[in-house]
Amino acid sequence: MKKPSRKRREYSSPVREAAARKTRSSILEAFARQLGRPGATDFSVAEAARTAGVSVRTVHHYFPDRRACVQALAAWAEDAFGPLAAPLETPGDLPAFVRAAYERAGRNIDLTRAMYVTGLGNEVRLARLKARRAKIQEILAALGADPAETRRAAAVVAMLASSEAGVPLMDIHGLDLATAGEAAAEAVEAIVTRLTAAGRCGRVKKS
Repeated sequence: MKKPSRKRREYSSPVREAAARKTRSSILEAFARQLGRPGATDFSVAEAARTAGVSVRTVHHYFPDRRACVQALAAWAEDAFGPLAAPLETPGDLPAFVRAAYERAGRNIDLTRAMYVTGLGNEVRLARLKARRAKIQEILAALGADPAETRRAAAVVAMLASSEAGVPLMDIHGLDLATAGEAAAEAVEAIVTRLTAAGRCGRVKKS
């Protein structure tokens, strides 16, 4: 009679897990160095492997495709930026949220610039800010203004709340980041005020 086969037990070691986390982090940092290169449209796996001191096969083990790399870098960048100490739950939160976003960007200016450059940095930034853009749309939609007007407003607010606006306000228009953040917050406040009035007007017309 055949003996029942025993299920292979997965071997887990804190040392091995720590080494895996370190390897993954080293690869991500190697990829991150490629973000700020103007015109770059794809990651170099071979370069990342050399920089991280691992094999190309190891890089593919942790990041099997381009999407996995973009998503992991988006999470890595958000962690590198650090917590954003401002709530984002109501329309009234938006101006303070924008100020806090610019303040955080100022503490990580090199990463902010890398994210602004078109190409890889831009792609990673879009992935990183996807949830924020959706939240801004949701918050503004609750004001009850015309949906088309709300979509336009949400796009502008999302732009003002990110380095999309902060970097050119510094580099082209000569504002320091704190001043740029204040200007962006004032613009967002004006947009919220307008949408609030439009929402009220729409409700009055319906009643």
